[in-house]
Amino acid sequence: TPPLPALLAETIYIASPIPELANAISGWLRRWGARAQTALPAQTDGHLLLQLHPGNVDPLLVADWAGPVIHASSNASSPPPDEAGAWHVNLNHLSSIHQAVSQAQGLWVARADEQTRQRDLKKLNLHLLVAEDNIINQLILRDQLEELGCTVELAADGHEALQLYTAGTFDVVLTDVNMPHINGYELARELRRQGCPLPIIGATANAMRGEADLCLAAGMNHCLVKPFALRALFNSLAPYARIIHEAP
Repeated sequence: TPPLPALLAETIYIASPIPELANAISGWLRRWGARAQTALPAQTDGHLLLQLHPGNVDPLLVADWAGPVIHASSNASSPPPDEAGAWHVNLNHLSSIHQAVSQAQGLWVARADEQTRQRDLKKLNLHLLVAEDNIINQLILRDQLEELGCTVELAADGHEALQLYTAGTFDVVLTDVNMPHINGYELARELRRQGCPLPIIGATANAMRGEADLCLAAGMNHCLVKPFALRALFNSLAPYARIIHEAP
């Protein structure tokens, strides 16, 4: 059996009523390149939670998690079905857990029937600020986001993105990390310095693990590796659509 591909070096939070089970799965996540943490954060927006259920999924171990959630239980189906920001996998199938984490991180490569299943993606109805200096990539991103039911304002670099952010109202910021003048890291840091509460998603052509660390350290919530499939983009945005549209 070939080794499973590496995951992004992002923190994955784990909840389980059995500490030994949490420790065992944490070991596998670290072996795959991710970080595993059993102490839950105060702010859950954008963070990935892996809930380990020895029996049924109900009751939920963490009821009000704002980010994407993977439910691993002994009686779940495998491979993981498609849901907006949530996956249900078999606790006894490590490859299914790995695949669900890969989907949540935007790394999963779609199966042959992906184009057919993309028609079933829900409309996210988000308004995005997209910073991308490459014109072709701008067009691709705009088409992908509009297919997901989003509206887009495009910026050619970080400086223009800051101007648009000041003048407009957005739900999510999606930025390339390598841009002239003000790059994606600098843009994220400046937005956070200004008190920007929005989710910031980085897009990079560099699949090295250190790239994810740089994105997170700059204040981004998530990092996508280009080129990414439509479903990977959907999976990264769906949790924020749920948060925004369910807010009172």
